[in-house]
Amino acid sequence: MVTLKLKSEITEDPNYTGTENEVGSCAETCPLQQKDEDEQRIIEVFFSNESGQKIQEIKTEEKVQLVVKTENMSGEDLVIDLPDNAGIFKLGGEEVTDEKVLVLNVGSDEEKIELDVQPLRLGFFERWVKEPGSNHTEDLNDTDTTLLKEVKDAFFAELTVKDGIASFKRLDKGVLGQEVYILVETSGLVGSKLKLNVRQNGSHVLAPSHEAIHIVQNGSSGPLAEVIVGGFSSAKKSEYNNSKDFENWGIAKITLGPKSESKMNEYSAAIADATGAKTQVELLVEVDGAGGEVKYCGKNPSSDPSGPKNVWLDAGSKAFVVTGFTINIYHNGKISNVNLSKSNKVSYRYVESNDTVHDLGTFSLTRTQKWIRGSKTAKTGWVKKIVGGKTRYYQKDGAKTTELMTPFSGSPKSFKYSSGNVAITLHENTSREYFNPIAFACLLGALAEDGYEDVVTNGSVGP
Repeated sequence: MVTLKLKSEITEDPNYTGTENEVGSCAETCPLQQKDEDEQRIIEVFFSNESGQKIQEIKTEEKVQLVVKTENMSGEDLVIDLPDNAGIFKLGGEEVTDEKVLVLNVGSDEEKIELDVQPLRLGFFERWVKEPGSNHTEDLNDTDTTLLKEVKDAFFAELTVKDGIASFKRLDKGVLGQEVYILVETSGLVGSKLKLNVRQNGSHVLAPSHEAIHIVQNGSSGPLAEVIVGGFSSAKKSEYNNSKDFENWGIAKITLGPKSESKMNEYSAAIADATGAKTQVELLVEVDGAGGEVKYCGKNPSSDPSGPKNVWLDAGSKAFVVTGFTINIYHNGKISNVNLSKSNKVSYRYVESNDTVHDLGTFSLTRTQKWIRGSKTAKTGWVKKIVGGKTRYYQKDGAKTTELMTPFSGSPKSFKYSSGNVAITLHENTSREYFNPIAFACLLGALAEDGYEDVVTNGSVGP
């Protein structure tokens, strides 16, 4: 059993094992003199990772174990003063401050104390293990205690907010025109600027391999996004109760794909032509002007030790997949551009003002003859259609076709969706129940905002 205790509550001067020179050594066995078999001894104290491997430096570990090996000390209390030059330690979520020490009640010859730690730059382990009887002290102020500057992880995510608590869900896929967040986890980089590229992974679809694709950030389109570490935490302090949780994160909100409609059409067509109608992208992260060395923990070093370490989502199983057949409908009236010419399905997503996402459904597409507004003076080109006992005349637009979809099902036919703050209800009373998919997206957005429950359609086929 181990507890945290104020140093002021330690009534007896503790006694170190080892000599003055050995107290500061790194995770090594303490030299011992020959002792009687039943004499109480502290044999070894060291840090290990979660796998139980002894470690000489705390670098990227978020959890470590302090291993204490003893003999004949069951029931005794050991006072352990953790160094402040190796990292910021926590025991059971409580930070170990300068005024506190660990008190271990020995229950076995090998005890393992689990600790959370934020590592410091270039710091090595200084061990303080004490027994009653000595007032030996050790000065630890000569070690560099600058926080290790590190980029730990980078990924795409979507934001959800509930009861004032913000949370991010990691995404493994997205669609052109979708608003997503790029999250970059760091250490020791609060206030630093991060430069972010979304890059083509694999063969050329949206761009040559490992080159940046265009994205939109704050209304500007280009290959680069920028964000300040801790900026989101600071900006959302009054909005989210847990904004402090993100102070070591760089968080950028972007739109996948370019702002230009013509460029977006190029991207959509390229994805439609790609194998599986999808492509993969990766993330490149660069710290701008941090001052000093920055450690990047990207691109699996074990599998590709020669590759750049500031790239994430580059491995096949981790790559982020982009498709092009979902229409994103936003609370502000914006609808993402999508090219459905080579798709047989269309999906709809509605995004609230707080970024909560609603998947409204996926529907089959059908293609039919495209009509034009006919000329009453034209004597040819008319096609007579009788549907539901009604006769209508149309003129063909050459050989062009158009995509149509219907959301209706059940009897009587209707479309309904309800979740959280969004409720959509639409009824039909027509033999022409098919919609242009873009026109239907507009209608969904209006119904999501207004919440009308008595809307009935009598047919809509045009954009």
